[in-house]
Amino acid sequence: MTTLRPALMIVIACSLWLTACDSAGPPPTATPSPSPSPVSAAALSVTSVEELSLPHGDLYLSPDGQQIAWVDKKQICVYTAAAVQQRCASIPAIIDANVVRWSPDSTRLVFTENLFLYFYKPHIWVLDAATGHLANLTAGGAATKIGPLTGLGGQIYVLALAPDGGLIAYNRDLLKTQSPDLGVWVARPDGTDPRHLVGDRLVTDIEFSPDGQALLAFSDAVVGQYALPPGVSSSWLVTLADGKEIPIDPLGAHWAAWAPTGEGLAYIVSSRRTPNTSGLYLAARPGSPGRQVYAEAVVPPLVVGGQYQTLRWAANNTILLQRSRDSKVVLVHLGIK
Repeated sequence: MTTLRPALMIVIACSLWLTACDSAGPPPTATPSPSPSPVSAAALSVTSVEELSLPHGDLYLSPDGQQIAWVDKKQICVYTAAAVQQRCASIPAIIDANVVRWSPDSTRLVFTENLFLYFYKPHIWVLDAATGHLANLTAGGAATKIGPLTGLGGQIYVLALAPDGGLIAYNRDLLKTQSPDLGVWVARPDGTDPRHLVGDRLVTDIEFSPDGQALLAFSDAVVGQYALPPGVSSSWLVTLADGKEIPIDPLGAHWAAWAPTGEGLAYIVSSRRTPNTSGLYLAARPGSPGRQVYAEAVVPPLVVGGQYQTLRWAANNTILLQRSRDSKVVLVHLGIK
């Protein structure tokens, strides 16, 4: 029997916005900004770095790069990308920062209470970013299970939906570190035809490539190790066709993100032993050499409660980071110089 952590199950359930989350209340009123024409990551460099004055908390850049969600304890707020507060909402319990997600069109946010603080089934909340309307999808005892997942088996903690909706990727038995079922699996959305791609690693975030041909897997457990040796990565790539692992960088990629389109990757190298190699890198495609484009020790701005998530690269070629030397939040703009 499959046991699915409700707080993370909604990450995939509410990625299916046309079915699961259209009942969240009034239709979203924000109009997504048009995406720029695709540009190869090989041609991009950092054109500007903008320091943002934002309160302490976990930060989430919207897919279109126009908004930033801020979470701290029971409160969630929406800011513009220039750090101007727009609206806020609160729920009765502490928000699980590890499951906060934007909708693909950047109009809504979905999240739950923190299961491991309260040990009861968390509610599924959806916030309209434009109006501040907050809806509880599971109020009144509504079921938190969305769709049958009959064939997965074990403990399921992370789910991701393929761009075409034809596959889900997930992990199994996160807490059983010696389990042969540990690692990344794929299956049909109803849980049938499961296939084990990669084992022997804890996984706390999974992202499909835009073309649906590969997965990016992230493990917070690796990031948490002190003084990582050179070449040890917390992010790695897996091809769907044969389960082949592709290293991102021989220096070790600690957080990574797919480009909004194409095969490009952004990733962070963090090295205490060779600090000059630390910074933000871009690679044109999986397996190709990366270029350091921002020579600063940085981390994703998810240092309070959202450490299980990895990096995000917005459609307008911006990436939100936090500098290690002064804890300043910066919005890095990528473009062609």
